[in-house]
Formats: sequence, C-alpha cells, structure tokens
Amino acid sequence: MDVSDAEMDIQEVASPVLHGQAAQNDRNGTGVNGYDNPEIPKNSHDRAGDASLKTTTGIRSGAIPTDPDFASRIIKPIPDFPVADQTHYVWEISDWNTTRRSQKVQSPMFECGGCKWRITLFPRSNAEAVSLYLEPQSPAKLRQVELAAAAVKGTKTDVEPADADQKQEDSKWYVCAQFALDIWNPENASAHIPNTAHHRFTSREQDWGFSAFISPRELTARGIMLDNKVNISACVRVLDDSCTGVLWGDFAGYDSKTSTGFVGLNNQGATCYLNLLLQLYFVTGAFRALVYEIPTDSEDSSQNKHADTLVNGSIVNAIRDLNIIDGHAVTDVVAQLSNAKPPEENAKSSPDKAALKRARIVALAMQRAFAHMQLETSPVSTLEVTKSFGWDSSDAFTQHDVQELNRILMDKLELAMLGSPVQNRLNSLFVGAMKSYVKCVNVQYESSRVEPFWDIQLNVRGLQNLQESFKNYVEPELLSGDNKYDAGEEHGYQDAKKGVHFQWFPPVLHLQLKRFEYDFMVDDLVKIDDLYEYPDLIDLSSYLGDVPDSIRNQNWVYKLHGVLVHQGTVSNGHYYAMLKPFGETKEGETGWFRFDDDRVWKVTSTEVFHENFGARQLSPQVLRNLSRSEQQEYYLRRATSAYMLVYYREEALPTILPNTEIVVPSHVRAQIEAEKEATLARSRQRIEALHYLTVNLVAVDNFKKYSGFDIFPDPSLKRSLGRVDFDPDSYPDQIKVRKDAKIRDLLRLIANKYGYDSEADFPFSVYPLKPRANKTSRPESLISEDAMNETVMSFYLKHFKKRGEEMVLFVYQPEKDLMAGSKDELTSSANEEDVILFLKYYNADTNEITGLSYVSTKKYTVLSQLLPLVNAALHLPAGSNLDLLEEVSNVRIEPLQADLTVEKNELVTGDIITVSLPGLTDAVHEKYTFLHTRVRVSISPSKITEENDFIVSSPVVADPPAPIEMWISSAWTYEELAKSVASQLHENVNPDHLRLFLVEQDLDGDSEDGESQIAKRYPLPSTVKLHQVFSKLHAAGTTHLEYEVLSVPLLEYESMRSINVHWLSTVLNPQLIRVFISKTSTVGDVISKVIEDLSLPKELWGGILAWTSVMFKYGDLMKFDMSIEEIPANADLCCGYFPIEVSILVDYNMYKPYTSNGTSAAVSKNLGPEFDFVHANEVKKCEQHEKSLNFIPVFHFQKLTTYVHSAPFILIVFPGEKWPETARRLSQKLGLDPKTAFDKMRVALADENDKGRYLELNTDMVLFDEIKRHDSSVSLALDHRERNPRRSYAQEKGISIG
Repeated sequence: MDVSDAEMDIQEVASPVLHGQAAQNDRNGTGVNGYDNPEIPKNSHDRAGDASLKTTTGIRSGAIPTDPDFASRIIKPIPDFPVADQTHYVWEISDWNTTRRSQKVQSPMFECGGCKWRITLFPRSNAEAVSLYLEPQSPAKLRQVELAAAAVKGTKTDVEPADADQKQEDSKWYVCAQFALDIWNPENASAHIPNTAHHRFTSREQDWGFSAFISPRELTARGIMLDNKVNISACVRVLDDSCTGVLWGDFAGYDSKTSTGFVGLNNQGATCYLNLLLQLYFVTGAFRALVYEIPTDSEDSSQNKHADTLVNGSIVNAIRDLNIIDGHAVTDVVAQLSNAKPPEENAKSSPDKAALKRARIVALAMQRAFAHMQLETSPVSTLEVTKSFGWDSSDAFTQHDVQELNRILMDKLELAMLGSPVQNRLNSLFVGAMKSYVKCVNVQYESSRVEPFWDIQLNVRGLQNLQESFKNYVEPELLSGDNKYDAGEEHGYQDAKKGVHFQWFPPVLHLQLKRFEYDFMVDDLVKIDDLYEYPDLIDLSSYLGDVPDSIRNQNWVYKLHGVLVHQGTVSNGHYYAMLKPFGETKEGETGWFRFDDDRVWKVTSTEVFHENFGARQLSPQVLRNLSRSEQQEYYLRRATSAYMLVYYREEALPTILPNTEIVVPSHVRAQIEAEKEATLARSRQRIEALHYLTVNLVAVDNFKKYSGFDIFPDPSLKRSLGRVDFDPDSYPDQIKVRKDAKIRDLLRLIANKYGYDSEADFPFSVYPLKPRANKTSRPESLISEDAMNETVMSFYLKHFKKRGEEMVLFVYQPEKDLMAGSKDELTSSANEEDVILFLKYYNADTNEITGLSYVSTKKYTVLSQLLPLVNAALHLPAGSNLDLLEEVSNVRIEPLQADLTVEKNELVTGDIITVSLPGLTDAVHEKYTFLHTRVRVSISPSKITEENDFIVSSPVVADPPAPIEMWISSAWTYEELAKSVASQLHENVNPDHLRLFLVEQDLDGDSEDGESQIAKRYPLPSTVKLHQVFSKLHAAGTTHLEYEVLSVPLLEYESMRSINVHWLSTVLNPQLIRVFISKTSTVGDVISKVIEDLSLPKELWGGILAWTSVMFKYGDLMKFDMSIEEIPANADLCCGYFPIEVSILVDYNMYKPYTSNGTSAAVSKNLGPEFDFVHANEVKKCEQHEKSLNFIPVFHFQKLTTYVHSAPFILIVFPGEKWPETARRLSQKLGLDPKTAFDKMRVALADENDKGRYLELNTDMVLFDEIKRHDSSVSLALDHRERNPRRSYAQEKGISIG
C-alpha cells in the first residue's frame, strides 16, 4: 500500500533529496554474475524478501554516499545486460526517536526505469534490529492505492478496477534491479553501512531487502546517528534483460516452448548427462534428419527404401556431399581405413539380425524422443530411450560418462543404419582422420598410419586455452637415447620424432576436454577445475599435416555451437548444455540457449564462455580477503567448467543446421498420435467412470460355452489371464448404466440387450451374483419389486461390498430352462421359494466339463426325476444312468444322492451339479484338479543356445515358428511336463532329451515383441516339482518356457559343467571356447578339448599355461591334474602358449607341462621374427637371473579400477631391465605394435585394494625396482579403452546399450 490516510501505521517523515536526475544512466554497467541465486528466506513480516544472503557487506570501494558516482562504485557492473536507468535517492529522517516508535515507515516515492520506488523501514522488527526493504510499485499496486485513496476521500477517479486482460498483464509485470541501501551520518558520510543486493521484482515478490540491516545500538556506536538524525540512501540500477527474459527468475510458471521454441527433458534421477546429449543431437538438424531416415517401421523397409523416397532427402543428400576429401566422399575414405583394420574390429559391418533388430529398437526410441521434442509443448520423458538401452531403474540413478555414452550410442545408430540409404552417413558429419607417425631425424625413414576419429580428447591440466591444447596434441615427442626408434635392419636404432597430425576435420567436431583424471592416491577420479578458455571461432588449418593443397586450401574455420558443462565435483555433479541451435542469430540475441533437464532458456555470451572457463586456484590468504558473495562466486566458478565442446565447420553450417523443415517419419508421427488418442480415450473413460457403472450380465448362453469353475469366468480370480482363458462367448456381456439410474431402468436395458419388449412386464428374472464364503460366485436372492426404485449405485453398494468388486447379475430366462415347455409339477417360474440349479456335463471324449443348462425346480424334487430331461438334452438313450457330483468349490467335489430330494441333498439356488456317464467319477475329479492347478504356458525354441556338442536343436532362424501355447498343471513332475511338451512339438522328440527353461520377463518391459524387455532364463532341473516353480510366479499371465533338444538324456547332461575358456593367441585377441564337460574331469581334459577345437599343433602343447580369471582379475594357476571342481563357479579359464613361464615354473617344481597319453610335448620354434626375438631375449635373461626374477599378475581397466576388462595374465619381471625392453615384451604378449602400444595406454601398480600409482614410463624406469618399493603384493594395471566392450557380471556399471 502507498502512503495514504488509509494506512495509519505508516509515517512519512522527510522530503526526498535526489542526487542526479532519474534519466542519468550509466550504460557501461551491465548484468548480474548469474552465479549467486540461492533461495532467499522470507522475513518475519512474511511479505518482504530477505537479501541478506545476496549481500556484499563492508564494501571496500572507499565510496561514500555523497560521492557523485557512489552508485556506480558500490554496485558491481554485470556483463551483457544494459542499464535501462540508474538513480541515487536519499531519504532524510530528522527525528529517529519518533520514527522508531512506529512499526513500519515508508519513504516518499522516487522514480527509476519507469517505475515508482520507495524504501520501507521496520525500525524494530527483528529482535530490535532495523530492517530495510526496497519496493517498486507495480501497475496493479498503483491502481489499488489510487482506488483506495479515492474511496477514503470520497472522490472520483479515472482509474478503473482491473479487468481480466489487465490482471493477466499485471501478472507478467517485473523489473530487474541491482540496488544498494545505505544508512549514513548526515554530517559525516564516511560513517555509513552499505548493503547491496539484486532482485527480480514481480507481482508475487514486490519488495526485497534486509531483515537485520543494523541494530539501533550500532547506529550510535558507529557514529552513524547524529542529533537524532540519520539518512538512508537507495541506489537503484534497473537492467534491461530482454536478451534472456529470465534474469534472476525463479521459473515459476515458465514455459520453455513459448519462450524458446524448445522443450526440456525430464530427469529420471541422474540422467542429466543423457539429457544434454539428446538435446545436442536434436538441435544438430542434419543428425536428426539422419536418425529420422533409419528404417524402423517394418522389417523389409530397409530393403525397399531408396534415397529418392526419403522424407528428408534434400538434407541427407547435402550431408553426403558435405565433406569431400581429395576428390572422394568422406564415407568412402573412412570405409577404406576401416577395411584396413583387423577383421575383429570390423565385425560390426556384418551384424546378425538380432543385433540389428536391437539397434533399430534404440533408433526407434531416438526417433520417437526427437519427434516428441519437436511436437510437444511440455518436457519429454526419456524413459522409452533408456528402456531401449536395456537399462533398469538403477542405471537411471547412476551418473555415467558423457563421452562413453556418446561413443556407444553412435556405434549403435551406425549399426542401425546398415543396409539403408543412410548407411555410413554419420561419417560425413562426425568422422575426421589423423595420421600417427614416427619420423627418423637423421635418415630418410618414416612409419605412419592413418586412422579415423569421432572425437578428440584434449589435455587441460597445465594449459591455458584450446589453442594450447591443440598444440600440445600435435607436438612431437623426441625418441632418443635408450628410447631410440627401431627403424629396421637397414637403419637400426635412430633418433626419431613421434607424433600425430590431422588429415582432415569433420563438419561436426566433438572435443572432449580431459577435466577428469584418475588419481591412484585417492583411488578415484579427480576433477581439474583450473581456468581454461575456448574461443567462439577457431582456425584449425595450422594443425593439418602434410596434406594435398585441395584439402589445405579449404576453409577450416570452426564456430562454437555447443558447450557441455559439468557443475560440481566428481562424486556430486550436474550436467547441462549451452547450445546454439541456429546458424543465424536474431538482432539483440546471442542465439545461445541453456538446456538444463526440463527447462530451456536464453543465455548471454558471458554465461556461455566466461562462466564455464573454470577459475584459477586462489591461495587461502587471498580467499580470506574476499567477501562472502565473492567467495561463493569463486567456488561456483571453480566447480563449473566446460567438459565437451562442439564446433561446426563454418562453411558447412547451412547443411548442419538446415533452414528447411525436418520432417518426422510418418509411422512415428502416427504412433504418437495414436498414443495421444489412447490417452484421451482413457481420460474419457475415467470421466465416464465417475457417472457410469459397468454391469456384467451372465445368461445361459454364456454358461453353455464355459468350461471352468463356477458358472462364469471371472477375470479377477487368481491365475486369470483376462478375457482370454476360455471361449470368448463364455464371458459376461457388459452394459453401461448411469449410477443415478433406477433399477427399473437397468432392467429395461437388460430387456433391450436380450431382445425383450422393454415397455412390457419383464419375462425374465435377475439375481445378483455374489461371492460365497468358499470363494465361489453364485446367484443369491431375486431382485424384488421393492428394489425397482432404488438407484443402481445404492444397489451396488448394498450387494457388492467388497472393494473393487464388479457388479455381476445372472439373468434367468424361463424359456431357456431345461424344463421349459414341460407341464410337469416340477416346473417352476423362478420365485423366491424355488431353487435354480446349474447343470454341467463331463465329456470323456474331449476331457472337458462344460455348461449344459439350468433348471428351476421345487425343493421337494427328487434328483432322479431330473435325469430324463438331462438325457434328452445330451441325446442319450432314455433311462441312461448318470453319476451326479456337486461342485461345491474349486477344491471340493462331492457325490450327490439321486434318490434324495433337492432339499435333502442340501442344494440351494446357485449350486452346480456335474453329470457324467457311470464310472467316470475319478476322471471328473482329475479334471477338476487340473482346472485348479492349471497354468498357461507359451513354449518356443531357445533363443540363447549354449555352444556345446550336446545341443541338437535347429539353429535360430530368421522367422522362427510361432510359440506353442498350452495349459499345464503345477501338480505335474518335470517328466510329465516334458512328455506333454514333446507331444506338442511337430518333431520326433524324446521327452527324456528335452531341456526346458523358465523365462522371466521384466515387468517394466513394454515392447510388443518383448525384444526390449530384460529376460532371465532359469533351467528347470529334471527333479523339480512344478508347484515349487509356479507358486512363486505371478498369479496372472502366461508363463514363458523355452526348450532345447539334447543328444543325451537330461539326467546325464545335468552331471556336466560348462566352462568358458579364453585361448590367448595374444592377450588382447582371445578366442572364446565354451567347453561342456563332465564334472569329474580334470583341467587337462578341458585343455584337450581346447586343443581339439582349435587344432593346435603338437609343438605348442608343452608351452601351454592355464590360470583362472575371476571378474577380470588374475585368480590362480591351474595345474592340469586338478579337478575342474577347483575352478570357482564365477571364474573363467585362461590359457595360452607361454613357454618361458612354463619352463620357469617347471624348474621351480610349481608346474608340470601338459602331456597327452603320458608324453610331454616339445616347445615350438620359429613362431615369427618378433616372437622369436622376444622369446630368445627372455630365455637369455632367465638364464642370467634364474634366482632373482619375479612374476607379477597383470589386469586391465579403463579410467577406474572398478571398470576392469580383458583377460588377466602374468608377466616375468627381470632385475635391472629398463622400461623399453619390458615394454617390448609386454606389447608382444598384448599383441600390439611395440612402437605405438603405449601411446594411449597408462601403466600403474595397484595393491589388493586397487590403490596405487601411475608409473612414469621413462627410459630409465625399472619395473622390478618399482615393485620392490611396495611392502605388499601388487599387480600391474594397464589403463586403456576396452576393445570389445561387454559386461560379465552385474556389479559392473559401465554403460551398455541394447
């Protein structure tokens, strides 16, 4: 409220003194730091904001309130936000003692930035502390004040109350301002207390300030109050935030789509790293167009789709011609480089159909995510994407590495594009090439190779900016001294320069900044927070190597379009992206947006660049001299840094960011529209359910089709599969009726349903079907005339009390009674005194129990009197005898006395009599037992067949037969199950040879074909009782079984064991052999299988060494006479040709060489020049150091020692051997080129707890001496990227997709 007669507790005590005109602007001052935006607590008045957390106190500028430039000196300028207006207002209080007796005092108004402002003072609000607030007057508030003042004075005013449009406009009002409030001595301005703050004033938060500015005692103690007088200054700087529109905003009611044209992505828990990658891919228009063209609509789409039929054909064709290298399309050049690689690295060029299908499931999820991001107006869920990866909820709460996810996802999409018009088209966008070389200094000799790259990893530590990182990357290393390069027989060892230079750069260049490094001392990653700058434009031509002029003379200028930011520490951080989605920028805007999970907003250049550079580390002394807000800003700058940079080639911008519309594939759009319609339909159903009730109607026609317990199939019962268990016609008919309708109205609907005249008297009777105590549902009492005026809802609540119970009515139609037309005295018209009995018949030929009819009769009727009618209905000879059983419940089937009456047999309305031919009572009981224990199963050939000689099932084919669906009993044994399954297979299958698996699907899986679901397979032991299995399964649903046909009986098969054996031709090129062998076998028997499988020459046998690998760590040496039971269940067996290691172990009586038929094999010779050289060198050193050599286990990891991979092994370590010689032996075992093996591999020593340190791999380093420095046993740890990514145990949390 303004100062007025209507506000009695506010006292106007002084006239304003204005220093400088309101129009005086300091337009050199700009925006806020953007870092300091904590939630600010409200003060005790519950209406004014408290800026005490956003305050700079004890300002060291030396400025005093009477200085002409006081406002400019005390308020820190903010880049990128122009100053709209600035003023310095002084409020003079001449009688402080009078003022302090008031609860609240407000200054006269002053103007700044088109708003009227005033200072609000609470002299004794907070524990006697003085509170100060600044308050602009919104249009709504000014209107309210003027109307209130006119009402008090009884005068007219031209101001009208706000209409709906004005209220809407008022709600959008805001003003962004930096301000300083200063209490000072009128006679001595140097005695003052200033505090600064900033705020976005809105209609919801119209004042902001300081709840405890200063205590009255301090006013005197600091010499601020003189002669009961004090001045209060307000320096206000209004900023223009039109470039972003969100300066200091709290995003309440913010709409990303309206403000930016983009939508955010919901965070599933810790998936911000995934969100920023998806947003980056989405705004890269050319990439989105390629993803849209991946064939995902049908299996044969990839065969029939041609480039001229692509929905985004013009963009795709432009991508194809985007990068021409020396007259050839980049896709062809990359293909040539890929074909030069070993076959195992090119395996993805010929994937199996299952791998391709999984890849296209991922591609479809990406297409749908992009389509939602393109079409929706609210944040999009990424749940479908992560499900297509095969992730569960734990992955959603695990932070993964952005770079790793980026590369794996690219591989998956590249695989999905095979066989389509966009095959290899990703190469045109993302693939460059670099040349690794070693060039001799003194002779004409050079060794080099060219290989493609998808991203470049640049060092950050110790470097100032991106240009320095590129120079560091291409800077050659001098090989000299003991580290000279072996230039072959012609030149021998030579001084040489080793390095890399670039052949070309891709149009979309991903630069990974190495902000994270592994520190063995803390056994964890550490983050490098140092200052590191990157430019908006960079010319990369100087980093090209010796390339043709046709390449060098191209424009290699790149423009920044993406900054992926990590804020926080290694253990607790957040990812977001700064992206520039358009090639052209509107006037007055930067074109940059911040994509931060579910929100997107415009940002300034400072926010893109300077705020993500990190910060230099300050000394503790410098930190202590900073104010609190400056310290907060420093720590935030240190924690916030760019992690990945995305540059677009300047001349390729029109193709990378096309101006043409990127069209969503029609099948994807149709799916989304269908899902929206389904969602709307469900919403309509929910609304309808508020007013309507579904009534289930059971009539005799339903009963006659039914073959289960009770008189109708109840989908809510245990083990029900819904409305598919039985004949579809056996299920109740359904009608909808308004809840407030009368029962009479319901009966009219029933009459219409069954073809009766709804206006005449109802010729049928209706009974509620209600649960009995024995868990059956039977007709109860007849709906009487008294209930006709009752509402349907009240009737439902009265008769169907169980929560969630459906309303089910039995409709008795007398014309369909078994006794219809009979004039016998037994005939009844179904009144309260009569009994309605249901009749079922057991057919021995079909082994089925089905409904026959019902009969309404008297209580005194003898059951035998009903038999002629039953015989007639069954077309049996007159006088045929029948056995009678009562179906009391699904577990009680009791005999009835035919010579007794209905009443004497204790039969009532709703009871069921099952009739059968004489002598079939046991068969009826067995059938009822089967119905009680039956389970629906789906049986199909095994999708995952173990590689062993005992599986004779046909291999998985492209179009496997449809699964066989059947009922089985949980009371069966495995033998009975196998016989039943074998009888259903269209092959001559011996049930003794049938191996069955229980397949459990992930309940969260939503794929129609189950491909995206996570399945677990459990082999069923031959001794299993099925009730042990099915009692633990879900009550409803079909149980999935798979089968294999064995060449031996299952009992014999179960006495065998499967062992994964890795034969190491070289350590990094293993061959996996799955050996299936008797549990009584030895390790030697396993090796014999390996020798046979690989056809190993006899000369290698004597040098075979075997050991276990337990979760990729070295386990134990395995002697050939050991039982395979000594191989741990969680271990694999590794073996290979290691003759030197074997000979040493034999000399120490620790090992015996492999023998065949008691004869030891010899050691091979002449296995290649490099092998023979290393072999001879090792033999020589073994002779020299026979008593002092050592063995060390070796394992592989990637970044973290918890992410281990590849096969472990042991390495001989010799005293005095320098690193170059050790490296040559080690690279030979790894199967790598010794000249380049350790270019991208780091070597460490780690103890049993995986703690240790990296080694400095200089020419003088002796590994033997490094090991001796450790008190405990250590392993050699090789840090390098996994060549064949796979996960072998659940504890590993590396990223996997599909």
